[in-house]
Amino acid sequence: MLLTVGITASAQEALDSRHTIVSPEIHDDNRVTFRLKTPDHVASVRVGSDCFSSGGADLKKNAEGIWDCLLYTSDAAD
Repeated sequence: MLLTVGITASAQEALDSRHTIVSPEIHDDNRVTFRLKTPDHVASVRVGSDCFSSGGADLKKNAEGIWDCLLYTSDAAD
C-alpha cells in the first residue's frame, strides 16, 4: 500500500492525548520536517513536491511509530 501526502495537507490532529504531531514543521533555514501517524499495516509513506530540491522523499518510521522525514526546499540556506 502506498500513501502519498501532499504539500497542501494541513497538520495532522493528535490521535490521542499522549502524542501531538507537529507537521509540517518549517525550520529557520527553510528545511521542512513532515510527520505522520498511520495504522500499523501501512508499509511505506512518501511525500513529494516540486518545491523541494530533492523532489520528495520516503518517510521512515521512528521508534514511536511516527513516520517522518526532513526535506530541503529549493530556497534552503546553504
